[in-house]
Amino acid sequence: MGYVLVFVFYYLCVLILLAPWWLLLFGSIKRLFRKGGRLRRLQAEGAFLALVGTMAKWIVYDINFGADRLNITEWGYWFNRGEVGIFFIGLLLFGLGYFLERRPRPGLASWPHPIKTVSEIAILSCIALGVVAHSFFNYPWFELPWDSWRILFSLGVLPFSIGYVMLGKKI
Repeated sequence: MGYVLVFVFYYLCVLILLAPWWLLLFGSIKRLFRKGGRLRRLQAEGAFLALVGTMAKWIVYDINFGADRLNITEWGYWFNRGEVGIFFIGLLLFGLGYFLERRPRPGLASWPHPIKTVSEIAILSCIALGVVAHSFFNYPWFELPWDSWRILFSLGVLPFSIGYVMLGKKI
């Protein structure tokens, strides 16, 4: 029974760490189909690249079915560098498209102040939760495919991605 709980907990953690990137992709595609444009296409491409990078690392280094479970192959070093590069390019494209779309201009409503405050508190809470969870569950047998910085970053992006999908109806 103990192994089953660890197995379920592992995939629950993987699901939580993949959720922000799926939400960003769904939100950007929804916005793109509702009202297209270069900036919204840039957001969708960036979200797709960030998701591809994150999913690739999970598929290759998963402890149960990964192609390179122990990270011992010759191409592992180059795969890690390339995956991080694709991830950062995706973040750059998404961030550039999002913040250029939200630039100040007449008639653009800003996010309501309570939502901004809740988002900031949620982002800091998720980062703190990630630090605590990582320190408690950092055992040799419980190794997630991503580095610590990626885990904390994904947890920090989760509140933003939820707000991006939910507030996308009004924008």
